[in-house]
Amino acid sequence: MMNEYIETVGLFYERFGLSRMSGRILGYLMSSPEESVSFEDIRARLHASKGSISGNINFLLAQKIINRTMKPGDRKTYYCFSAKSVYHVFDQKVQSITEMKKLLIRANEINNNPLLDKHKQICETIDFYNFLESELPKLKEKWEHQKKHENEK
Repeated sequence: MMNEYIETVGLFYERFGLSRMSGRILGYLMSSPEESVSFEDIRARLHASKGSISGNINFLLAQKIINRTMKPGDRKTYYCFSAKSVYHVFDQKVQSITEMKKLLIRANEINNNPLLDKHKQICETIDFYNFLESELPKLKEKWEHQKKHENEK
């Protein structure tokens, strides 16, 4: 059951253009009965090379999806799922919307022909991205407000 879950997360990641191994590592960290697992545990569980595990762990750390931890009296490095990663991923998505909108605006400045269907479609996409830019941060604030009130109860 756990192995199937690990592979499902790997395939999910791969569908979005990311490394299947990164998804498999994340799947293992999320489904492991341990709070954190060592590099060696990950490697043994996923039957992968040191290089593959290392590179993908570094990617997940850089994306703030996982955290590096230590255990008192143990020299090994351990890794765990970062519960705050959802906020980081959300912020990255909002940032990518802003960046893509700038690219679309520049495309219309370059082609500069409002009569083209392409120009109109790009304008519509820009309008949609403007909407997302204004509404998504409000949703995050609403969520944070709701969680704060739940924690105060």
